[in-house]
Amino acid sequence: MDDYIAEVRRRMEADGCALSDEYVGQCTALVGYRSNWRMLNKLHLVTTVTRVPNASPEVVDRFVQASVGLAKQRYGQMRGVQSGVLTLPALVADTVDEETRLLVSRPYRLKLGGFAALARPVVVDLQSGEALAFRGFRLWGAAFHSYIRGKVNLYFPPASGPSS
Repeated sequence: MDDYIAEVRRRMEADGCALSDEYVGQCTALVGYRSNWRMLNKLHLVTTVTRVPNASPEVVDRFVQASVGLAKQRYGQMRGVQSGVLTLPALVADTVDEETRLLVSRPYRLKLGGFAALARPVVVDLQSGEALAFRGFRLWGAAFHSYIRGKVNLYFPPASGPSS
């Protein structure tokens, strides 16, 4: 197990996530699950973490779609006014191109039908040590923004350098 992913595992476990190692799409991934009540809504948070050599927009999109599909299948049957699915699909990459940096620094559009499902992709650039994710304000899902941002910050610290 990669040192960075091992640190993410420790952080998620300390936060009370149920953890497993399984396939998400075509990738082996660490999968963490926890639920919380926020503002009278039950939130199902599914965090998926995998290692890739290169994070491109296509790789991000495929992993996000697979992660959201997993979350909706397991926890999203009763999504609606008082229940929702949040996913944090994270790619730990040796290299990240500029187009991918821009993709994850903006609000991510799922391009899927459905209600009460949000994804906040994270890309960890092991070369620069940055954990890249959208950290701004978004109107859709605004009530849960601080919760999502807090989980991103908690689970994905800056990497310590090349090949962490």
